[in-house]
Amino acid sequence: MKLSKTSIARVISIAAAWIFSMLVVLLIGLLILRLTLCNPNFLKKQILDSNYISAAEQEMEENFKSYGAAGGFESDVMLSLVNLDMLRNDLLSAVDLLYGQTAQEPDYTVYEEHAYQILTQNIAERNITMTDEITEGVRVLAQTCASDYAQRATIPFLSYLKPLILMVQKITFGAILGIIAASAVCLWLMFALHRNKRNGLAYTCQSLIAASVLSCAAPIALDLFLPVESLLLSPASLKLLLVTYVQNLFASIWPFSIAVVVVAAAACTVYAMKKTHF
Repeated sequence: MKLSKTSIARVISIAAAWIFSMLVVLLIGLLILRLTLCNPNFLKKQILDSNYISAAEQEMEENFKSYGAAGGFESDVMLSLVNLDMLRNDLLSAVDLLYGQTAQEPDYTVYEEHAYQILTQNIAERNITMTDEITEGVRVLAQTCASDYAQRATIPFLSYLKPLILMVQKITFGAILGIIAASAVCLWLMFALHRNKRNGLAYTCQSLIAASVLSCAAPIALDLFLPVESLLLSPASLKLLLVTYVQNLFASIWPFSIAVVVVAAAACTVYAMKKTHF
C-alpha cells in the first residue's frame, strides 16, 4: 500500500510539475501581450525608435515632387507640404485612437485643406487666373497628397488590430489570474504529496528548469520561423515599422526568461543546500 501511494504521489507530482512549467511559459506569453500589444506606449516607442517617420517623410517627398511635376508645381512648393512635426503628432494621435474605446478613424481633411491653400497661394503668386478647371485640378492634387499623407499617418491594419487588441485586453486579465491560481495549486500538490519537502522542491526545480529552457528558446524560435524581414510590404516605411515592432516584441521575452532562470537557479541552490528532510 505504501508503494502504491508513493507511486501515485510521483505520478501526480510529475503531472503537476509538467503543468506548472507550461503555466509559467503561458503566463510569460500573456504578460508580454499585456505589455506590448495592449500597451499604446509600446507602439509609440516603436514608431519613434524605428525611423519610420523619417522613411515616411522621404517617401512623401518623392511622391509629392512627382505629383507636382504632373500638375505644374515646383518641387520646393510640394516639399513645403511635408511637415515632419505634423506627421509625428498625427501618428501618435492615431495610436490613441487605436487604443480608445470607440472605433474612430483619423480625419485628415484638415491636411487636404492645408495643401489646397498652399497650392492656390502659389498659383496666385504666379499671377495665374483660377479658372474652374484649374480649381478642380488643384483640389484633386490636394486630395492626392492628403491620401498619400493619410497612408503614412494612419496605423497600418487599423481595422484588424483594434478588435484584436480589445479581445486580448478582455481575455488576458482573467486568464493571468487563473494561471496564477492554477500554478499555486500545482506547487501545493508537489509539496503536499511528500512528507520530505525536499522531494517537492526537486519536482519544482525540474519544472522551473523546463520553463527556463522553453522561455529562452521561444524568442530564438520565433526569429527563425517568423522572418519578418523577408516580408514583401509596400511602402518600405511600413515594413520598417512592422519589423521593428515584431523584433522588439520577441526581444521583450528575454527579461521574463532571465527572471525564470534566476528563480530556477535559486530553487536548485536551496535544493542542493538542503541535503536532508525539511
